[in-house]
Amino acid sequence: MSGPSLFTPPTCSTCGSPSALQAAEYVQGQRNGFLWVCTRWPSCCSWVGCHPGSMRPLGTPADTETRRLRYRVHRAIDPLWRGGRRLKNLRKARDSRHRIYRQLAQHLGVEDFHVGQADADTCKRAIEWARERRA
Repeated sequence: MSGPSLFTPPTCSTCGSPSALQAAEYVQGQRNGFLWVCTRWPSCCSWVGCHPGSMRPLGTPADTETRRLRYRVHRAIDPLWRGGRRLKNLRKARDSRHRIYRQLAQHLGVEDFHVGQADADTCKRAIEWARERRA
């Protein structure tokens, strides 16, 4: 892809290298869209997806274990702010989500929490926090 990037390439959370925007098929074969892939690919297997319909990174490139843990964080936290249902009122959903994420950030001792920027240890702590909240 040529020309200036609209986004600063995220730094690989695994090895600290820069990332490059690649067609998703570069990593995943048949998938459409784009991924930010560590420039050390394939020796460093880290990548991160993009927000739907854009090339804006969802977070930082991460290895397979961390990507799986980030997925599990969403599976653990989303029911807390959804209340076990799909919220049709977008404002209520956004407010509920922000409240839960603020509480989690406070628990983790960080100012802001973004799943797409979490490392493996932080993901594990977030999953445990969510389990305790549901108990």
